[in-house]
Amino acid sequence: MDRNLKHNLEKIFKDSNSCDHIFDAFQLLIVYKIEELHLFKTLLANPTLKSDEIIMFTNKLAKEFPRLAYEIYFWAAAILENKPECIDNAFNYFVKAINVKPFEHEPYLKLLELYNYEYETQTNFIIIEFIESTIEFVEKRSIVHFKLGKHYLKLGNKILAEMHQKLGEKFQKDE
Repeated sequence: MDRNLKHNLEKIFKDSNSCDHIFDAFQLLIVYKIEELHLFKTLLANPTLKSDEIIMFTNKLAKEFPRLAYEIYFWAAAILENKPECIDNAFNYFVKAINVKPFEHEPYLKLLELYNYEYETQTNFIIIEFIESTIEFVEKRSIVHFKLGKHYLKLGNKILAEMHQKLGEKFQKDE
């Protein structure tokens, strides 16, 4: 692969404010099957991109480069979580990352960070329900239980906070 092409793509993904140029560079990335995570991250982090463009690029990258799907979904979710109107999309991409690698604990922790403590939302309910129903697959389960304990403590639910603290201690011994 031509180093100049990779360098030029990176420069466009990083610096361009033209969606047309970014899309053309993206097409080259796909055509030449350039499987480089740092290029994908640079592309998705371009501040010119709107949320729907990030979603479109993310879906295409994950489809074309399934070996890196976990990282692609996780990165896209991390970008989208910073846009208040995109919390549901961030949630969906953290879940997609979990579906690719259900044993990883990081997406679970990031899901908990999406929880809105200021007011109750449907997403809050879905976040907790999802974590509670899938935590059994996580390798470092203790970390997630400790975070859930802090979460419930913040909500004032001392019973669930204590339960998750004890589960965290139990699983920590086995990890």
